[in-house]
Order: sequence, then C-alpha cells, then structure tokens
Amino acid sequence: MESLWVGIVRGVGEQRNILIFKQGKPNTEEIFRQAQLRSWLWMKNRICAFNFSFSDWLFNPKLCVKGYR
Repeated sequence: MESLWVGIVRGVGEQRNILIFKQGKPNTEEIFRQAQLRSWLWMKNRICAFNFSFSDWLFNPKLCVKGYR
C-alpha cells in the first residue's frame, strides 16, 4: 500500500509546484488520477507477481494488493 502513499504525495507536490510557480489552480481530480496511475505503474514494474490490468486496479485496488501476495 506504500505505492498509493507515494503516488498521492507526488501528485500533491506537483500540484503545489503548479500553484506556486505557474499560478495555477488546485485540481484534486488530477491528483487522484495521477496517484492511481503512478501506484499501478509502480506495482506493475516492481513486483513480478502483480499481473493485474489498470482497469482491475481502478475498480478494486484492495483486491489487487491482496491478490499478488
């Protein structure tokens, strides 16, 4: 589950940089979408036994995390 944490923290950090350096507006939906994608990519690339599709991950990440153990 640490991959979810990393994805969220990175997304918040990137949005913070956009706010500060580009005078953008906060976009919580984008943070969430990026966290979903990054956490799935992290799991897919680092854990050999993780064979779930991105759509599986979107609909039931808890099952995917439990399923690879």
